[in-house]
Amino acid sequence: MKKNPTNSVTADTLPPRNPPSGFVTQIKGSTTCILRCQWEEELLASGILTGGPGSTPMGQTALPGGRGSVSIITLPNVGAVVLRRYRRGGLIGKVLVDRYLSGTRPFRELSVLALARARGVPVPDAMGASSIRVGILWHRGRIATRLIPGARTLPVFIEKNRGNGALVARVLEGAGKAIRRMHEAGIDHADLNMNNVLVDDNDVVHIIDFDKAVFCRRLGLRWRIRNLRRLLRSLRKLKAAGRLLEEGDFAEIIRGYTADDPALSAVIEKKTLRSRLLALRSAAGKIF
Repeated sequence: MKKNPTNSVTADTLPPRNPPSGFVTQIKGSTTCILRCQWEEELLASGILTGGPGSTPMGQTALPGGRGSVSIITLPNVGAVVLRRYRRGGLIGKVLVDRYLSGTRPFRELSVLALARARGVPVPDAMGASSIRVGILWHRGRIATRLIPGARTLPVFIEKNRGNGALVARVLEGAGKAIRRMHEAGIDHADLNMNNVLVDDNDVVHIIDFDKAVFCRRLGLRWRIRNLRRLLRSLRKLKAAGRLLEEGDFAEIIRGYTADDPALSAVIEKKTLRSRLLALRSAAGKIF
């Protein structure tokens, strides 16, 4: 089992005991919510976080990915909101589906999102999160964020704009800068992959899906490279599946990440693009 970065923030320091600035905790029956103060009434009335009558309003649009657990819902006076219901994967997901022993998971993600945004990291604007108690042991979780206009995953953006090399290079460099800001904010992303990097309708990069992410006071180089290696593995996996991606795309990301630091660039390239072990792992992933 991997260890979290040193000086990481534990669940005891996170909501609902200490909601982020601008949020409020609401407890209604078996449901605990943390809500953006500005939209508290609208979010509660909609029922999307509490599982109430308004939790599946007419006209919601399902989004691809997320095991079918993500929807776009338009709320009065608020606008378009992305709602994600936490669901398990793998074999255990076939049995427990969306039930967890701990109810802190949504609140931890909301806390990381709020902190990241406060530190200038381009992430979705968190609206609220909830934990719904089911019986004695179990919880179901939900989190709502504001919709990023025109958002496309980075692979989709690259494929649609491959003919415009300058634009693709600029966006990939922007992705590197966004990841660097995330790391400098002390955030270890648990699943940094190509599909968790979005590009909006102004060609601005955003990073999403901070489930299981960890905030620490200082994120060391080892942990930064681990994030980047995971990103490269995902690119190679997509490329092997026939997507129009190239290793040069990752080189552009590194260029944005390292800026004018050739020494850092050399270290990251050695541990990622030129790593034989990582290449073997990627090759094995194609087989198994």
